[in-house]
Amino acid sequence: MGDVAPDQWYRFGDGYLVIRSEHLPFRSQFERLFAGCGVPPVQDGTATIVRCHIAVHGDESVIRFDDPQPLDVIAFAEQLFADRGVRECDTAAPTGRAFGVTSPSGDVVIDVRDEALVASNRQSWEWLAGNIAVHRVLRLQPHLAVLHAGAVSIDNTGVLLAGGKGSGKTTLSLAIAARGHGFLADEMAALRLDTRELLPLRRSVSIRPGPGSRRVAAAVSQGGLAQEDFPDGPRVRVPIEALFPDNVAAPVRLGAIVFMRRVQSAPALERMAPQRDHLRWLTPVSSTLWGQPPSGRAIRLLGILSGARCFRLDAGDPDETAALVEKTIVASWD
Repeated sequence: MGDVAPDQWYRFGDGYLVIRSEHLPFRSQFERLFAGCGVPPVQDGTATIVRCHIAVHGDESVIRFDDPQPLDVIAFAEQLFADRGVRECDTAAPTGRAFGVTSPSGDVVIDVRDEALVASNRQSWEWLAGNIAVHRVLRLQPHLAVLHAGAVSIDNTGVLLAGGKGSGKTTLSLAIAARGHGFLADEMAALRLDTRELLPLRRSVSIRPGPGSRRVAAAVSQGGLAQEDFPDGPRVRVPIEALFPDNVAAPVRLGAIVFMRRVQSAPALERMAPQRDHLRWLTPVSSTLWGQPPSGRAIRLLGILSGARCFRLDAGDPDETAALVEKTIVASWD
């Protein structure tokens, strides 16, 4: 059995995840990734809370969730990790089921026994259990849309940065933050659908080699930060607070959406009228609007487009692009 640290509280959207773990690698990896979402313990009896308890028994870790709604965890994993070759597996246990997921460090197989996840400590299961934990919290918030997008605050107004994988959402989010604006998210942006407020969801950023804000590059070079291997190559992982200690994020009303298209020699940003086919750029994470039919999800997402100024961006030099976005969007409020 490992040492049990005090409960760690994290906020995701308007819900909370409480972690109590005897397994040190999980505890430290999760904290390194989501330190920016850490909060003090919450006393509100009406809050949405999921508790995750991890116990170590020899070569195995047992992960249990105290979740206010029942969940078929294998069906849930099939949704979350559809792009990772998830599949149901045979298990040597006399009762229960198992599922496997492909990762860069090798396949991970998890047993499901009596609603608990059982993982061999000879494999790197921590990332998988951490993802399941976070998304169990997000699925319990039907008023919230969590999108694969960046989010910043410019002139006290929320700006959503939408684009495909590798379109530069992290690079532009950081470049805008380097100009003194609020950094809310770079990979998963949380939006209250009814009030249209963007919420901070500040996981540690992963920075690819290549063009970026000069201030960010200077901070990274001075920080002595280690590189991590990702499926698409090495990156530097760093908390936003380490890059910009004075950057404070708070909920802010959504005012603009920037659709990121391509990179060219000089940045160009123009106003556009949103169309239904732009929904493909507002990609929700698998757990958001959980249980709603595709038509219902589309209607909720269309509401996001209809209430915001929309822009089309061709990015150039990150600092020049951030300056153009700032100037154009601030001018559009007038």
